[in-house]
Amino acid sequence: MKFSTFVASIAIAPVLPFSSAYAASEVPKEGTYDYIACWSGTVSEMKLSGGAVARTVEFTGAIHAKDPGSIFDNNSFRCMGVGVITTGKMNAGITTGRNICTAIDQDGDTRTVSFTTGEDGKTARKELGGTGKFDGMVTSNQTIEELGPMPTIQPGTLQSCNHQTGNYKLK
Repeated sequence: MKFSTFVASIAIAPVLPFSSAYAASEVPKEGTYDYIACWSGTVSEMKLSGGAVARTVEFTGAIHAKDPGSIFDNNSFRCMGVGVITTGKMNAGITTGRNICTAIDQDGDTRTVSFTTGEDGKTARKELGGTGKFDGMVTSNQTIEELGPMPTIQPGTLQSCNHQTGNYKLK
């Protein structure tokens, strides 16, 4: 898994807040979501033995839902993470790492999620908590389709988008 895919799959997947078009009492307690998330930020590298590279990332972005005004539309997020890409003969190209992301909606409610990518290339998602309507939120059946890779505008930066779908359930 390429590092850009790692960033796309674990960094944006956590961003699932609500639109201001809904008051907390008007939001369905469960349903589906379908959105495009785009972001940009910085990346720093450190070469490791055996050709591997450790990277840290920090980026911010926004969500645009398929249906304007629907759940998760027009929200902002910030992510920080670290990963390792192996390039030696053993486990070549394997990316492992973890991102922590916090999203905010227009009401000021936030949620935080951890995404961990293992050597098998699979990303595990864990809700770490939220405020307001996000307190106790659960997500499932998430799919992530990277819409890049996109060219780097300047060294040390990253930018990309992805398409995400899934289910949510509120407490």
